[in-house]
Amino acid sequence: MIFKIHDDVYGRDFIIALAETDRRILAAFKRHGYDLDDEFKSIMVVEGSGRTVLDPETGAHMVRLKDPIKNAEDVAILVHELTHATVQVFGIIGLPINTESDEAFAYYIQYLTRTCLEKIGG
Repeated sequence: MIFKIHDDVYGRDFIIALAETDRRILAAFKRHGYDLDDEFKSIMVVEGSGRTVLDPETGAHMVRLKDPIKNAEDVAILVHELTHATVQVFGIIGLPINTESDEAFAYYIQYLTRTCLEKIGG
């Protein structure tokens, strides 16, 4: 399963890929107007349970899970990867993660998680 999330608040695009091949993920990026360089292609490989990558040239985010969402552990892995994506976004917009921004940080992870689960059907 592959889908796109566009965030209207910070203007970020995320391609979320669950149990997908490199070829299908790259095709999804291309379909959404992103031409990724060879460096991105080399670091998008998932070696553990998940991977989150930001392409600095296009600003595209990839959140990738090795397996589909089947249970609570898979949801936990998704939230783990979405936390990496949130850190990337906050770095881009220049918002440090601290006690003054933690509510925005938590809401953003909540937004991404809810949106993903709605698209997955959970």
